[in-house]
Amino acid sequence: MQFLGMAGMETDEIMSVMPTTLQLAAAGAMELGQTADIVTNILSGMRMEVTDLDGVANGLAVAATGSNTSISLLGESFSYVGGIAASVGLEFADVTAALGKLGDAGLKGSRAGMNLSMAMSKILTPSREAEEVMGNLELSFAKADGTIVDLVSMIEQLETSGANARDVLQIFGVQGGRAINNLLAAGAPALEKLRDEIERNNTALDDMSDRMGETTQNKMKALTSAVEGLQLEMYDKLAPALEAVVLKLTDVARSDDAVQVMRDLGTAA
Repeated sequence: MQFLGMAGMETDEIMSVMPTTLQLAAAGAMELGQTADIVTNILSGMRMEVTDLDGVANGLAVAATGSNTSISLLGESFSYVGGIAASVGLEFADVTAALGKLGDAGLKGSRAGMNLSMAMSKILTPSREAEEVMGNLELSFAKADGTIVDLVSMIEQLETSGANARDVLQIFGVQGGRAINNLLAAGAPALEKLRDEIERNNTALDDMSDRMGETTQNKMKALTSAVEGLQLEMYDKLAPALEAVVLKLTDVARSDDAVQVMRDLGTAA
């Protein structure tokens, strides 16, 4: 499991997250390597712990089944938006719900992630025009500590202020405004409902993996992923013995007797 190891996980941690990673791979009809890449990117980008993996996997399943997107596309979005979202204090459920609603509007994958990240950056560094519009509408998104209000609260403020599409574009720019206008069209209640479901539901991954695993293709992918997991566990158990054998063979190959044998073979040839 290269991606899990590259994320800094120890072998025991890798083995502990394997069941959930395998289940998520089955739910998303993905290869194990791709799934591991997605979850490690989200955990590192959102500054979450390995112990948060179950919640992340289940939240992805909730969003994938409750909106017009997929686990793979959500992972692609997080690769663009995860880092800045964490830096401004947004929670995983808040961002995932927003990506789900953007998916409903046809904004998915990298486009959703880039547009949402641009919206956040515009809040942190607003233009003079944006500050004027926000002042006129009595909008306040940034906090004194450098974080921002959650996305549900942001959309609620925009709804209450009566902001129109042009106002949104002036505040968030073209790319960021595209994301926020779509969230505004979805409405704060719908966004909050999905966010709450992501935080509360703990069976979505089980349901999705069971349903997706019924096809022959997905059964084969599950088998392949399970074999990869078994290979990792076997290597972990055999590694100490293998290392000892390799070191012994290395010592033998470097010995004077081995050198003399090679010389004799060369002379005979």
